Amino acid sequence: METSRNIGKLLSCESRSAWLDLRRDPEIVIALALLCAATVIGLVTIGHYGITTDEWNADDYGVKALRWYASGFTDRTMFNDVQETLWYYGPWYQMLTAFVQSLRLADPLTVRHAMTFLVGLAGLAALLPIARLSVGRWAGPATSSPPW
Repeated sequence: METSRNIGKLLSCESRSAWLDLRRDPEIVIALALLCAATVIGLVTIGHYGITTDEWNADDYGVKALRWYASGFTDRTMFNDVQETLWYYGPWYQMLTAFVQSLRLADPLTVRHAMTFLVGLAGLAALLPIARLSVGRWAGPATSSPPW
């Protein structure tokens, strides 16, 4: 219950000391250090990932889905020219990836890999406080540490 009390104080902005208390908590410091280390390692190695067999279809799906929404649902090439099994998956992640690729920050497949990594990392970051609240202290870093 101490954790929920600290988070409640932090969310209610009762005092600046609540934030400082959470920053001094070794469990939170370790969890943030693990996330930072994963971010650095992931972004440094992002150009060394292989290409899967379905990335080409998913890449095309994002661009066409973005066109479909941007055209006010009149451009229906998404339904004609895309592998039909992709329709079972929501297009929002593919559209976000297509949008970031349109910024031309890097090679489109490198951007796709970076987006996949960052979304996965965001999911892991969301898991940390959930694990801490549902299981207890140190459950958050335990979920993000390697199994060995």
